[in-house]
Amino acid sequence: MTEEIKPFPVSVEEQKQINAVINERIKNKGKLPLKVLTFDVEIRNKILGRDEDPNPLYTYCKGWTDYEGMGISFLGAHSNWDDRVTYCGEENLDRFVELTEEAHVVTGFNILKFDIPLVKATLKRLGSFKQLDLEGKVYDIYADIRTKQVGKGWGLDPVATHTLGFTKSGDGAYAPDLWQDGRYADLINYLAQDVRVEVALFNHIFQKGWVSNGQNKITLPGIEKFRNFDQLGAL
Repeated sequence: MTEEIKPFPVSVEEQKQINAVINERIKNKGKLPLKVLTFDVEIRNKILGRDEDPNPLYTYCKGWTDYEGMGISFLGAHSNWDDRVTYCGEENLDRFVELTEEAHVVTGFNILKFDIPLVKATLKRLGSFKQLDLEGKVYDIYADIRTKQVGKGWGLDPVATHTLGFTKSGDGAYAPDLWQDGRYADLINYLAQDVRVEVALFNHIFQKGWVSNGQNKITLPGIEKFRNFDQLGAL
């Protein structure tokens, strides 16, 4: 049984505990707490599934690597230094780039193969002068899971369910439907829950170092880099 979903993103007491863990690792006076930016992106155009016929009522991109053709409906980014969620569309995507410049860590789930190349391709398509430079800042939760050579069954839904006790509010495959149907409030609500889950998941990994999918529990080595502040050039 999953626990009742708490208000976004975590309780005041939980955030105090997280900040305490972070502050314990600050060795030199005057250093700031680790600034973590957690983000998730939803797309405008649908991706045709295997053995699926296109629905004439919707528009599609060419597939999972057609980043320029996907389009960004909304991007949600939680900044832990002010406990705020910023929502961006294509018209103000530069604001997200500015947030990444302030952050010490940029995190999410499968962002290296989906969200980051999507944002970069969209900035290029829009002719933005802003560039997304995330060198040394990225912690991709899913990529860290994959370093353990795990099999299937490690998507965000099972990992969040069995690690946190709560999970996503729906299937991301239908997020483009919400955009194209004009159901923007429903889309924002769906995105907000995804971001909330990923914030809680990063905090859990930072504190405890493990995740579970209900069948196996694994420790994640990649988080160690961000526990050692001396390795972060931003500090």
